[in-house]
Amino acid sequence: MRALLVVVGLSLFAAPTGDGCVGNCGGSGASDGSGVSATVFETSSDSTSGSGGGASRFTSCEWEHVEPGDPTPLWFDEIRLTVTLDEPHWAAWCGDGVGDWWLFPVGDPLPDDLVDAVISDAYERTPVVAFHPYSAPTGDEVVPLVVRFPTSLFVDEGAWVPVSATASIPPLTVTTTATPVEITWSGGDAPEVVICAGPGSADDRAECVTEFHESSAAGVQRLSASVRWEVVFVCSAQCGSGVLPDLVTVSEREVVVAEVQALVSEWGTS
Repeated sequence: MRALLVVVGLSLFAAPTGDGCVGNCGGSGASDGSGVSATVFETSSDSTSGSGGGASRFTSCEWEHVEPGDPTPLWFDEIRLTVTLDEPHWAAWCGDGVGDWWLFPVGDPLPDDLVDAVISDAYERTPVVAFHPYSAPTGDEVVPLVVRFPTSLFVDEGAWVPVSATASIPPLTVTTTATPVEITWSGGDAPEVVICAGPGSADDRAECVTEFHESSAAGVQRLSASVRWEVVFVCSAQCGSGVLPDLVTVSEREVVVAEVQALVSEWGTS
């Protein structure tokens, strides 16, 4: 199975609740003027455990109940298969090729590779969200960040919750659950990234904090938040439960960084 690294732009979302769904309900796009862009990436991982772990080419699974008797035409997209059976069967199709067909009697366990396909289908439907990378100060023209001044980093705490998806072919239903566990922040030319175990807050002055060492006058300054989601699956029958590769959503925005000039005066004595 391949893990999905989903870099989702918040151009689709408006502050202050600028969070949105990816997977089957997200994608890439340009900024709408909010200064946030979007891209989608895919990365490899071998961290799958449990009974599942089919290849992510299975992007959608469909099925149909076939009764015995006359020849039965089965249609999935533009693929047509005609069968004549002497007992009820399930016909299933996953992915994008004729070779991804299954036909098996009602009541029989699903073939192992079809179980893998259903797990993969649920995995790719998991609606992880992209978090708007907020800061305090806000980092705009009105309230810019300040060079070498501590900047608090946070995302919408209300969206920091597990999300789930399901996929099924009778009698199997697979549910995946993704839980946000960690944010890696980066921006400007600070000496190191900041890793936070939670959403952070505007009042945080100790953990989720960074600094910018150059102002916007020296070039465009950006702030990005990479959220790692841990994903597990549970099957209603046959395949138990297990762990799937992490999902990662990354969002980025341009920030305004100002430099405060200090005036030093010398007072003489008379």
